[in-house]
Amino acid sequence: MRPTDLRLVPAALVAWLGAVLLVALPAAHVAAVAGLALAVGIVAGFRGRAPRAARGPTSAPPPRSSRHASLRGHTVLVPLALAAVATSAAGQLALREAGPLDGLVADRAVVTLEGVVRSEPAPLTAREGHRVVLAVRAVAGRGLAGGAAARVLVLGDGEWAKARYGERVRATVRLGPTEPGEDVVALAHGVGPPTVVAAAGPVDRTVTALREGLLDVTAGLAPDA
Repeated sequence: MRPTDLRLVPAALVAWLGAVLLVALPAAHVAAVAGLALAVGIVAGFRGRAPRAARGPTSAPPPRSSRHASLRGHTVLVPLALAAVATSAAGQLALREAGPLDGLVADRAVVTLEGVVRSEPAPLTAREGHRVVLAVRAVAGRGLAGGAAARVLVLGDGEWAKARYGERVRATVRLGPTEPGEDVVALAHGVGPPTVVAAAGPVDRTVTALREGLLDVTAGLAPDA
């Protein structure tokens, strides 16, 4: 039986941990981690090469054990994997932090958001109303206005139940912070009903129709079916 190849496990674990932990840091800190990891990987790669001056042009390289070679490979691959994950995370975080949205969230400001509905409305459990994920494209409030590229979780009244996946809507909300690492950057408590700015595109309408069809087909099934 062929033994399991586990050589990529350390790099995969570091990449996974980096993806989980780095999203809770500011973009500048994550970019610094990416640069440091890249530098470590490059230095480790060059240090692992045997110097040519130490042996003749035709002499064979000194023998190395498989364990030593594997360890040398990990010292290069692990930091490079972390650098790749950190670079991607830094770019995403920088995009989320761009514009006035972050500051308005910290101030718990009442603002006007415009964005695309990215979830089906779901009823709230603690009170009446619905929650909807909104991919924010523009924000205005407290004399500030600008673009945005982040998702917020809207907690609104029954009017938000009419929101459809893919619609572009505008609404007045009060912003509030979320825990670090959440997939949304803010909680947005609806002050008024949403206004539809643009209907959903053909792709989003198709997705909604398919989802509603599946729900109709499975409506009579038991929860554990």
